[in-house]
Amino acid sequence: MILQALVQCYEALAEKGELEKPGWSPVKVSWGLELDENGQVLSLLPMGGTDAKGKQVPQSMKLPDPVKRSSGVAANFLCDNSAYMLGIDAKGKPERTRECFAACVRKHMEILEYVQHPMAKAILQSKELPWPMEIGSRGLVVLFPQPVNQKVEAVLARNGLSAKDHTTTPLTAEDINDDTLLLVMEDSQREKIREDFPDAPHLQTIAGFLRLAGDIPALYGEPLTEYGKCYEALEFLIEGVLARLKEEEEQ
Repeated sequence: MILQALVQCYEALAEKGELEKPGWSPVKVSWGLELDENGQVLSLLPMGGTDAKGKQVPQSMKLPDPVKRSSGVAANFLCDNSAYMLGIDAKGKPERTRECFAACVRKHMEILEYVQHPMAKAILQSKELPWPMEIGSRGLVVLFPQPVNQKVEAVLARNGLSAKDHTTTPLTAEDINDDTLLLVMEDSQREKIREDFPDAPHLQTIAGFLRLAGDIPALYGEPLTEYGKCYEALEFLIEGVLARLKEEEEQ
């Protein structure tokens, strides 16, 4: 009972912002990068203020816990120094700087691999369903709500669809029951869900559900033409999914 009360007290203080939630810490941030959809730097944004002497004062922001580094190379997610985030510094060690930048790229690609796919949801919602069903799109790593990628919206608009009201939502245990069919783009995503939700009863890749091989690769940073190809592939696969669901219902 004492432990339960302590947990409830901690959660209440965390909700008020008086304590940090697990996995998050206050981090002093001096500059921010504005990026376009392809990862190109658009501008450098001062994130703090200035003191009475005109010296820049960093802003304290709640961010994922930074890694503890001594001499090794270990990247943080979302926030780090210029060697990691940009691959440049003034220390005169270009080889190490390249290692830092490469580690940062790997870190972000590993996490962003599990972003959700609103394009698939929009396509499925446009189809004639064999019976009423709730259609959703979830992410495996969602740190904050995000709107739909503009390239996704452009491809959908070209095909008479839209996902402009969509925002990222994490997959939770409440989303899964005995009637939930979870279809993912890549086998690595299926393995991640199986690890986090071992009791999920119906979990397959969208291709695997149709007894096909292959994944739908992540499009992060790809040109608009690749988004168009992804749309065509998803439409073909979703038509197959609906056909199979209808066959199973009729049996």
